[in-house]
Amino acid sequence: MPNFNDNQKKREYLAYLAAKIILNSEEISFKLAKKKAAKQANLLKKTLLPSDDEIRFHLQSQRSIFKNENGKDKTQGTELIELLLLVMEPFLEFNISLTGPMVEGKENPSKEINFHAYTDDQKKLEYLLIDRDYKFSIADRKFWFSGCIRKIPTYIVETNALSFNISMFSRKTIRQKIKNNPNGEFILIAGFEKLKYLSNKQS
Repeated sequence: MPNFNDNQKKREYLAYLAAKIILNSEEISFKLAKKKAAKQANLLKKTLLPSDDEIRFHLQSQRSIFKNENGKDKTQGTELIELLLLVMEPFLEFNISLTGPMVEGKENPSKEINFHAYTDDQKKLEYLLIDRDYKFSIADRKFWFSGCIRKIPTYIVETNALSFNISMFSRKTIRQKIKNNPNGEFILIAGFEKLKYLSNKQS
């Protein structure tokens, strides 16, 4: 997998994101879609903006990548992992990790994408979401720590490219084992580097 410092990779992502914006909007120009994509991805250098032809390619291919014949989301494999890595990158200071079946290289039947972030500065994480122009709501989710139940604030984020949840834990719990329910298994997590390794393994 190309390094995410690779400008061509970022350009491809902007083309993908601009195509997604166009598909989700009734009337929007290529120029405006590029600007919206750049702002959302926080990739504002003009040299990173894709051409109209690059966006057209993603418009043609996106439905086959992200939708099955019934119109349901079926994103899996390397394409999704690379997108998740791009989503995670701005949140690395919060020790963000992916949870769920993809941590073990398995398919994600529920299609729900969940992240754990560790910080004692909730507002800082929230400001980052706002700065990236993400639409989000906040709800408490229940997790179990050593048999004790705790309510954890969870950001439910909607973007043109992806919907995901970020549960925000205290830094002091970063090495604690967590469950979704008292009788379930411990939640497996994969940080940024582990997910990059998984992507390379699938390539």
